[in-house]
Amino acid sequence: MMIKKLLFLLPLALVGAAEAEKVRIGYVQVLPTSLSLIAREQGYYKEQGLDVELVPFGSGPVLMQALASGKLDAAQVGFAPVYVWAARGAPVRVIGKAANADLSILARNDSGIKGPADLKGKRVGVLPSGSVPETLFSGLVLPKFGLDDKSVTVVNSEAPNLVGGLATNRFDAAVLLEPWTTIAQLQLPLREAYNINTVWKSSLGAVLAARAELINKQPETVKKLVAAQAKAVSFVKQQPGEAAKILAREFFPNGIKTEKGTIPGEQVVQSALKGLSFDSKITGADLESAEEYAQLLQQLGNVQKTVPINRVVHQRFTR
Repeated sequence: MMIKKLLFLLPLALVGAAEAEKVRIGYVQVLPTSLSLIAREQGYYKEQGLDVELVPFGSGPVLMQALASGKLDAAQVGFAPVYVWAARGAPVRVIGKAANADLSILARNDSGIKGPADLKGKRVGVLPSGSVPETLFSGLVLPKFGLDDKSVTVVNSEAPNLVGGLATNRFDAAVLLEPWTTIAQLQLPLREAYNINTVWKSSLGAVLAARAELINKQPETVKKLVAAQAKAVSFVKQQPGEAAKILAREFFPNGIKTEKGTIPGEQVVQSALKGLSFDSKITGADLESAEEYAQLLQQLGNVQKTVPINRVVHQRFTR
């Protein structure tokens, strides 16, 4: 009798497993866009009946090509590249928030750079055009100090390669996001030339985005993604130590090598998380920041004309 019961329950279990919705989510390899890693590890996607495949990318603009073409269903990415592609007519929308930008300009000690004004004539590494770091660096920082892309050589590179560019003297300075900011300071003789949050205090940096097709045809799936995101945010806020362990396994399973020895990845991530502010809800202040992004992107030539923010940002899923 027991065997019969087990045989009866087995097909039901297989059916339940088969019914899990498959979703492909891309994420940029920086901490502000790492919430999907937490959600997967903690089982938040499974709780929502989702079978999620995570795909890493080195930068937002490259990731957005995959999202716009339908190779991904959703993405953890910076707001700026989502807006650029949406303004160009791509069927992509913001459905939730993730974290602030927390950007620093780090310069080699032998570069002679002590502040932004010293960047004149120097080579600066930054994520590709249309990314959050490049938008804020080129659109806010350079003009503030009387500089532009003619007086400063801006070299585009993917996130994991920026530290290497500093180490090999390819760059005199670089605009970095965590955890690469912390790693660069541990491995190299650098100084912080400027913290971009001095001029950009907004909490709008990384977002959760999705294809319009998913939003329109599977709104319940979108709600599940947002719910999992919210739980991941709560986990990081309430248990930063445990979150650091999870992210360290993903980013630096073997720790970080420095001249003083190998530093555990968990210690590196825990330090890097201190400068980040995670949140899943989109506020009125975030919408104002989105408008500022739009203006900067137009000024930089990333978009020909701006589009209404309500055509890019869907607030209904986080209210």
